[in-house]
Order: sequence, then structure tokens, then C-alpha cells
Amino acid sequence: MMLSWMEKVPDQVGFLVLNVDGGVVSSGGELENEERIGEIIRKMVYCADKRDLLPADNSDSINRMSIYLGKYYYVVTLSNQRIYISKREYLPAEPVIV
Repeated sequence: MMLSWMEKVPDQVGFLVLNVDGGVVSSGGELENEERIGEIIRKMVYCADKRDLLPADNSDSINRMSIYLGKYYYVVTLSNQRIYISKREYLPAEPVIV
């Protein structure tokens, strides 16, 4: 399954789309067939206990997370029984000198 819209994400260097079991549905760029990275991120998503991360009265589930790793960061989104992972280049904003 080709997801052409995933290839158009700004500053993206790779992407993975996983099913709920961790199988690669689609991939590209630096994450082409990177099942190992997909499995690590899938475990992070499903091991994160929302009770530790969200207020006690919140019934929402975790749908998005960002993982910052120096020069790159991963944006992870859960939607329609899929895990969408985008590896993006970290481009910090230049400080404004006044």
C-alpha cells in the first residue's frame, strides 16, 4: 500500500506505517523496511501507561507522541488501527536578536 501523502511531510527523511501487530504496511526513505525501529516504537506506544501521562479524570487515549533524538525526531500517530511513524530532521529555530 503506497501512501504518497506520507512522502510529502516537510523535513521528513523516512516513514513507516505499521499495523497493530507491528507488521510493516508501508515504508520509505531512511526507514525503508526498518522493522526493528518499528517494533521499538510500537512497544513504546503500547507500553506507555496513560494513567502516568494524563490527568486522572481524562478518558482520552494517547494518539500522538514525539521522540526527540538529537538531529532527528520521530512523530508517531495512531489512527485507524495503524501506527504512522515519520522520521524528521530537527531544524531548531534561529534565536531572534532584538
